[in-house]
Amino acid sequence: MSKSKNNFIRLEDLQQYNISPLAVRYSMYLGYYNKTLDFNLDSLYASSTALNNLIEFIKRVLKINQLYVAKKIKIQDNQDSQDALDHYEEAFFRQVHNNFDMPSAIEIV
Repeated sequence: MSKSKNNFIRLEDLQQYNISPLAVRYSMYLGYYNKTLDFNLDSLYASSTALNNLIEFIKRVLKINQLYVAKKIKIQDNQDSQDALDHYEEAFFRQVHNNFDMPSAIEIV
């Protein structure tokens, strides 16, 4: 993108296309910091969809947690589920510490 070729995106344009600033940030997280990022409307729409899916997933997890805390549902706590959570947490931070590999870290989530 370049201003001289008139193929750039401004913040006003993003608002016009109903793309949130958080989706832009999420899109940037999906790129490697030392590689060129393909910044276009298609990738922003894909990031917006992925971000909305992630937000819905978090809402469902929080709802389950609220029901669990309120004793309306019972979740079987066992060592296997705790080990699985520990495994995913360790894998996430391993990717973050591996040259800040956010695309792989977010894939684990």
